[in-house]
Amino acid sequence: MPNIGESTYSGLLLGLHGNNYQIPVTGISVLNPKDVLKNMISELTEQTADYKGIDIQVSREDIVCFDEYIIGPGYTRPTAEMIEAVKLLAKTEGVLLDPTYTGKAMAGLIDLAKQGYFRKRPSPNRKVGDASHKCWVDN
Repeated sequence: MPNIGESTYSGLLLGLHGNNYQIPVTGISVLNPKDVLKNMISELTEQTADYKGIDIQVSREDIVCFDEYIIGPGYTRPTAEMIEAVKLLAKTEGVLLDPTYTGKAMAGLIDLAKQGYFRKRPSPNRKVGDASHKCWVDN
């Protein structure tokens, strides 16, 4: 999931925990360092649970974020990996990605897949989300 903030990730995590689904959510930050993003997600998840009056505890260990893919020359600036990911998806799937969010997130997803990060999970990923926030949820 490309992450610039905490809202989509928090909602997914809270909803999954609230329904007793043990499905991990992997976030790829495209702006904030992972520690900053984890704090934002943790705070919003707690605030939302309090607001809704539900007793759900989500630990920081449940929040999985990678920030290795945001470095590059700067925010909104393309990286070689992002360009490669954008070209790959355009050529093989006919899907266009932007350089800021989905391109960098896809570069991260491809890199994590190459490293074997998703092998320990038995099911393929499915994409959920709206046009501004896309998520890859292992199910």
